[in-house]
Parts: sequence; structure tokens; C-alpha cells
Amino acid sequence: MIAYLDTNVVLFVAQGEIKRLTRRAEQALERHDLLLSPMVMLELNYLYECRRIVVTPDAIFQELYNALDLRVCNFPFDRIVQTAAKEAWTRDAFDRVIVSHAKANQESPLISSDAVIANHYSNVIW
Repeated sequence: MIAYLDTNVVLFVAQGEIKRLTRRAEQALERHDLLLSPMVMLELNYLYECRRIVVTPDAIFQELYNALDLRVCNFPFDRIVQTAAKEAWTRDAFDRVIVSHAKANQESPLISSDAVIANHYSNVIW
């Protein structure tokens, strides 16, 4: 079974802050084949450009690929956008597409600590 990682979880794991994860989120990391929406990579790049993170997105991805066998998902983008167009609960394009990626791909779990996302997507693991 697959699960997607939200940007916040990627950063927690990459920064070695596993203690910030709930037990349920830790178990999901161990039990699922982990995927990343390309939108997470774009959001990481944005955070890097704004100097909110100091490690490049490529370095973060490589670290998580090695540690968790994390893969970037290649689900058809047109299907993700069709789903995202119906998600009117946020104006945050990153959240909208990341949630829609998991949702469009068979309502897959999304590991996220974001309470707003959890209020609008029933398959959040936290």
C-alpha cells in the first residue's frame, strides 16, 4: 500500500526530528511504500529560495530516497489538476495539489501534521 508525504513530514524526517511525528505517522513510514508529489519538491524549492530551509531540495530528496526508498510519484498531472480544481477549501496551491495528488490516486493516505489538511481530507495519517 502507498502513502504520500506532506512537505512538513519530509522536513521533520530530513532534519532528524522523528520525535515530532506521532507514533501512527512513524508506523505509516515503516509500513507503506512512500511517494512524494512533485509539488512537494516545488514547495521545498520555494522554502529554499526564501531561505526558510538551508538544504537543497535535491539533497533532501536524496537523503529520504536512501533512508526510506521515497519515490516521486508520476501519477498523471491532468487527473491531479482535475481533482485540485474541486478543492475550494484553501487558496494555498501547494496544499491543494499535494492533497489532490493523494486523493486522485485512489484516496491514498497522506502523512501530514497539518490540521487544516486533516479537516478537509479524511485519509490523513497523523
